[in-house]
Order: sequence, then structure tokens, then C-alpha cells
Amino acid sequence: MADGPREQLFALTAGFMVTKAIGTAVQLGIPELVSERPRPAAELAAASGADPDAVTRLLRTLASVGVFADRDGVIEHTPMSEFLVRGVPGSFAAQSLLLSHIHFASWGDALETFRTGESAFERVNGEPFFDWLSWHPDEAATFTEAMAGGANVRRETLLARDWSGVSTVVDVGGADGTALVALLQQQPQLSGTVFDLPHVRADAERTIGRADVGDRCQFVPGSFFDDEVPAGADVYVLSRILHDWDEASAAVILRSVRAAMTPSSRLVLVEAVIAPGNEPDVAKLMDLHMLVALGGRERSEDQWRELLASTGFGPPQLSPGLLEADPV
Repeated sequence: MADGPREQLFALTAGFMVTKAIGTAVQLGIPELVSERPRPAAELAAASGADPDAVTRLLRTLASVGVFADRDGVIEHTPMSEFLVRGVPGSFAAQSLLLSHIHFASWGDALETFRTGESAFERVNGEPFFDWLSWHPDEAATFTEAMAGGANVRRETLLARDWSGVSTVVDVGGADGTALVALLQQQPQLSGTVFDLPHVRADAERTIGRADVGDRCQFVPGSFFDDEVPAGADVYVLSRILHDWDEASAAVILRSVRAAMTPSSRLVLVEAVIAPGNEPDVAKLMDLHMLVALGGRERSEDQWRELLASTGFGPPQLSPGLLEADPV
């Protein structure tokens, strides 16, 4: 018999348990251990230094929702759990740690966010998220890793774009350079700049060096709030940057980029557009998370049009995963 509405409501309300279970498995290193060799849960517990009964129950629960599989007592990967292995293309491991640990406490104070419209993270941790990261290098490394994992996914959107006639690209807030390096490898006519805060320089230069594109790619440190965006490029890419910020802050960023552009430059945003109506849409969940964790937001098509028009850009052209606009 199918679950009724009360059972469905319980499954939704208990989602926090799955969040923590996934994060715990990642912290224990279980995805990597399963990649080495599928084995019983008790052996995985021993290899990770954890309690065998507790890990068996943990993996039983995760297998029930499709994260790992139990084949006659042997724990194997599923298409979902494979993304929990650190370092694989598109890895979700670091993102799971952000959601299950760093951001989890913020959601515990979400009621005040919905009363006031203000981010919970700053109330819980004493300062805004990105300021807090500058004092917590381990968590900053996790965040950079999470952004790199997402960049591996989002870069496919960039790679599918037509880059003919383009010579220079600036990836604004480009983190460790994963997305830009992939683009330069595909498009040998391009030269690029990763622009981000100084603390990611080492990661970005390592990515650039490993890809052997150092003759066409550089890292420039700076803040997009301080009009330091490198000037004169053909295309300026912002990949999942503006959803971190409220309207006022997003407008400051866009004006900073606009000031660096030439009349023939083009703005390329890798961002979600919230679907209208009540159909399920992951962007609607992310919109709430951006509010609680960062004070940011996902945006509808009308909100994107209004924001761009107010910061010196023409109407955006929309394609799956992309918004593009010219300066006016």
C-alpha cells in the first residue's frame, strides 16, 4: 500500500536526518572505502574507526533512499553515492559537508530569518559567511572544494556555448579556476583570468599549472565589491555568484563588472531561473537556503530583468542555465 499524506509528510519533515546521515558517511570516508573495495558494513566501520552496529544502521538507511546499495550484505556504490567520493568530476562530497555541518546550525535558527528577512548564519556565527570563512581555513577549503565540484557540473553549460569571436574571458569569482581552465582547454583561441579573493590564489594557480594553460591563464586577486574587476575583456562570466547576495549587494557586483567592460563586452551569468507556478523546482529550495545561509536569493525571470536593467545592462537572453546581456 502506498504511503498516505501523513507518511509523506513525515518523510519530508525527517529530511534533516538524511542530510546528517550523508554528511556523516562522507566524514567517515565511507565513499572512498567503498570505491577501494565493496565490503560489509562492519568492515567499513572497522576501516573508518567507527562503531560497527551504528555504521550498519547508517548504511541501511542510506541504501533505502538510493545512496549506496546493500547486495547480500555487501555495500556497493550507486550512481548517487559515487558523487560522494572526493575528487571525482562533479563531486558532491564537500557540498554535503557544507549542508550537513557548516550550514546546518543556521537552519536551526531559521524562524528568526523568516520573521526578519535576515540571514541566520550571521546570528549563529557572529559574522557573515564569507567573512567567517576568512578566519576558518579548514571550512574555507571545504567551501572551495564544494565550488569546484559544482563548477565541474556548470562548466558543461559554458562549454556548450558558442565562443566564436571571443578572445578574452574573465571568470569573476572563479574560485580555483576549474570552470575557466576547462573552457580554455576546449577553446585554444581564448585567454582567461580567474578573479577572486586572495585566499584562493594557491588553489587557482595549482589548477592552472596542472592543466598546462599558464601561458593563457592568470589569477588576479581582488574583490568585486571594490571596483577591482580586470578591465577590457570580451566576456565576463559570473557562475553562481549573484545568488549568494541580496538585491543591493548583487547590484554593487554587477555595477563593478559593468565598469570594467567595454561597449562590446558581454555578460554571461550561469544562474538558475525560478520556474513559475507550484511545480517542484530545486531552485525554490535553493532560494530558501540562500536566504537562511547567506541572505541571498534565487531569482525569477522578471527579477533578473529588473536587476540587470538597474545596473546598466540590456534585456537578458535566456538559454538553459545561462543568462546573457550586453552593456547599455
